[in-house]
Amino acid sequence: MTIDIEKFAIVAGQQPSGELVVEQLEGVPTEQQRCYRLIKSPLFVSGIAAGDQIKLLDESPGAFKLICRGGNLAIRVLSKADVADLARELVPAMETLGAVLDIESPRALVFSIHVSIGFNAIEEVLNQWTDGTLSVWQYGNVYDTDEHSTPLNWWNESAFST
Repeated sequence: MTIDIEKFAIVAGQQPSGELVVEQLEGVPTEQQRCYRLIKSPLFVSGIAAGDQIKLLDESPGAFKLICRGGNLAIRVLSKADVADLARELVPAMETLGAVLDIESPRALVFSIHVSIGFNAIEEVLNQWTDGTLSVWQYGNVYDTDEHSTPLNWWNESAFST
């Protein structure tokens, strides 16, 4: 049995010049038209993670609506230098917690990890390997995208699938 995986574009934001930032995501189509279960957590698109189900909006190309959460946290690690050295240490440390490395680019890593692991355990590992200056980490789906300081608190709800 093969699983169909489709690629689609989501608008992640806008550059100061007005040019849209678009990210290609991959998902498994669901029974509902234009709905997908995300395969990987995105690097640029905020508010979603691997395992989440989204619906692409017909009326607004590149936009989506979150249908349900899959229970994963999206974690971005950004670096001013090449991430290869950092990845050699951080990836195995995150994998011991159950994280999956979804994206590795020259200056970024993106992990997915189930929220049940706990914020403290995850943050302890991330803080051990990032210095806050040359390398930083951030959650991709924990805080409100408009304010970046208000927790979404979706992990306190039983509305996400496991």
